[in-house]
Amino acid sequence: MTVKCEICGIHNAKYVCQNCGSRVCTSCFDSSLELCIKCAEKSPTEEGLKYGAGFKVMVLGFILSFLGILVMIISAIFSGELSGLSFVILLLPIPIGVVAGPYGGILLILALVLTAIFITILILTGRRYLKQHPPEGLAKGV
Repeated sequence: MTVKCEICGIHNAKYVCQNCGSRVCTSCFDSSLELCIKCAEKSPTEEGLKYGAGFKVMVLGFILSFLGILVMIISAIFSGELSGLSFVILLLPIPIGVVAGPYGGILLILALVLTAIFITILILTGRRYLKQHPPEGLAKGV
């Protein structure tokens, strides 16, 4: 026995909406989202997603930090005082550091402490998010 589409009622149903469970035909189904056309209208698309203020501030902070480091390196090169320059290159989140200069060791220790703080904050916020929004199929006691 064939089932008619629950949206248009004309064509035979071939798909099931992943959101509401409606049985729909090919013309009433969005195969890229695997949703019926009613649910597809309600679901956020990539164009509809907005970045929050926190994300914008974070990106601005990275850009300003990068520009500041670039200005300091260029000014040290043009002034000819490279012997007193200390810097750390740290690849996050894995603490692989490269140091140079007389204060490189102190900067590396500071960078590793900041990395530990960063990873701790990341773990704590991730656990809190998982407690509030548990994925389906996993136990809630994360």
